[in-house]
Amino acid sequence: KMEVDAAGGAGSGAGASAARSWPDLVGSSGEAAAAAIRAARPSLSVSLVGVDDMMTMDFREDRVRIRVKEDGTVDSVPQVG
Repeated sequence: KMEVDAAGGAGSGAGASAARSWPDLVGSSGEAAAAAIRAARPSLSVSLVGVDDMMTMDFREDRVRIRVKEDGTVDSVPQVG
């Protein structure tokens, strides 16, 4: 299991870098997931997108897209990109 430091970073303890993915948010409310990611990494642009929505495929270090099902729950692991 991955350790998470007080700053929201994931890794193996001291000196860990900031979190880049949030597997624990799968199945939770999309709005709650967005709030948790914004709290952990306020510099990121966080948005909710439907599982069937079209989107650009460019990779951006300052963005997290949260894919949500019709019922508003997180469908897949949110990650930076």
